[in-house]
Amino acid sequence: MARRRSPILFLVVATGVVAIVWFVVTPRRAWHEFLRSLAQHDPQSLAAVVDYPSVRKQAEEDLTLALSRQTNGRPGLAPAVRSDLMRAMVDTMTSPGGLEGLVNSFSVPAGNGKPVRTSFHYRSLWHVDVLLGGTGSDDTGAGLFTFERTGTHWRLVRASSQRVAALSSGS
Repeated sequence: MARRRSPILFLVVATGVVAIVWFVVTPRRAWHEFLRSLAQHDPQSLAAVVDYPSVRKQAEEDLTLALSRQTNGRPGLAPAVRSDLMRAMVDTMTSPGGLEGLVNSFSVPAGNGKPVRTSFHYRSLWHVDVLLGGTGSDDTGAGLFTFERTGTHWRLVRASSQRVAALSSGS
């Protein structure tokens, strides 16, 4: 006589498979929605997938770090001018046009004729890094776009260069 399997085990396994598929697919959908919104110049759908205050905060931190580590920085620059310059750079980077420019700058194929690579690095259940460009063995030339999960939605919270991310992690 064949032993009947419990439907509860089937439901647990099916739920696990659905959760894994959801976790892998939804950040990719958010990335494609981000690119679609940029391409169509649609500010409403872009606002749904970009957390502008977080992107702005990260851009300020990244630029401050990058400028402080510059060997040929201008120490004689007045603090008010430096502050205005930083504000203008952050405003530009965190605008829809600035985000589009950042994506486009990392989408240019390398001189070796290989297509630009997009890779997804799942750091946790809440954070996924999308690397655009780079060579695979050395991703320091890649654009870094970090998506964060809030509830069931993924939103862009950081857009920068992988070089700046390496600086901020102390590498």
